Amino acid sequence: MSYIGPVCVASNGNTLYAVVTSGYGDSEVVILARSNVAPSSLDALTWTAVASTYQKTLTTISGISMDTNVECHVDNQGVFTLLSMFSKSPIDRPSGYQYSPTTKAWTNIATTPGYKWGNAAGKALFTVNGSSSTLMHIYLGTALDGSNIAVFNPKTRIMTEGKNPWVTRGAVSQYTAANGAIYVTSYNISTGAVYLNMGTVSANGAPPVSTKVVTLDIGTCIVYGNNVKTVLREGLYYLYCGNTDLVNFRWFTFDGTKQSASSPAITNARRSAKGFLPLGPAGKPPTWAFLYDALGLVSVTMKGSKAGEWRDAKYKFNISGTIPKPKPVSAKRFSSLDSENGSGAGAKIFLRAVGGGTESHGGIEENGLGSGGLSIGALAGIVGSAVVVLGVVVFGVWRRRKAQPKQI
Repeated sequence: MSYIGPVCVASNGNTLYAVVTSGYGDSEVVILARSNVAPSSLDALTWTAVASTYQKTLTTISGISMDTNVECHVDNQGVFTLLSMFSKSPIDRPSGYQYSPTTKAWTNIATTPGYKWGNAAGKALFTVNGSSSTLMHIYLGTALDGSNIAVFNPKTRIMTEGKNPWVTRGAVSQYTAANGAIYVTSYNISTGAVYLNMGTVSANGAPPVSTKVVTLDIGTCIVYGNNVKTVLREGLYYLYCGNTDLVNFRWFTFDGTKQSASSPAITNARRSAKGFLPLGPAGKPPTWAFLYDALGLVSVTMKGSKAGEWRDAKYKFNISGTIPKPKPVSAKRFSSLDSENGSGAGAKIFLRAVGGGTESHGGIEENGLGSGGLSIGALAGIVGSAVVVLGVVVFGVWRRRKAQPKQI
């Protein structure tokens, strides 16, 4: 069986948003899928397609699709943003793309020259100011304790890096942020002490003026590499980490004043899992957390007698219902980039709209067949605007492209 793997998954606290890809070459399609609201468990999780577009209309991102160089975010209005540390077009520096449900348009995102995001371990996209949200990006800079903060300009479609970094205590490991509150997890390289740096930024991207630093007691957990995830959910900070033996995993919480005791040990976890996105009804504590890796979708139970239980999905990735049809692509892919200085002309360069219209082909299932019977091979040869391409990425293709730059 082939595995259908999401490129990147984001959460607003009770709903998941995922990007998946389908097809090959010029017919490759990017699909944005949304889960049901507050699913009670992994088995109750369902996915519906929100929008799609041809990959050739978007930024070309190099690297493996599930690499840590990709970061994504969804705000309270359902605007989905993906940013990659490595990109090849329209400019050879960090860039990405965004989908807005209000305009039903996909738009490319650029960054200012000299953008210093150079470490995949630390990064986070977040928004401030509630309904009139400002998209921001915080990431590890050239110094191990220095964090750069960039602000997105929706008119020019450019992320502009701030002049002054935020210097934190210890080497930065992870970021998580929500509504302007930023929690930076860091550690002392010599002693192993783990710190939580807390601050608030304004919409102009200036570093926090007032910060708070606490020392966390996480025992034998480590906070570097791929074995740690942090997230803010309903004002509560979560730290998911693996023990030094890389066998047992657990999580801790911090409510702004007090750190919780360790959770039950998760003994059968896969250390390559990404995400750790706690889910539950709005305003209530999460009941389980969503993760995914190269082998499939998984969950960790967070409440009740089965807290700490790790479960694999009965399916891999399945989009049901209708798939929006991509709009035909014009022959001219990108205009000359005359917006390096952040001028308003950039808005015309990056805008790519998705046309309306949908066709139903049933679900997208792990063997690549929907209820309409289209196969992976058939999808690979489909070219043209009148055909809907099902949102599937085949694990065999992923392995074949592993050593090559890949479009996602």
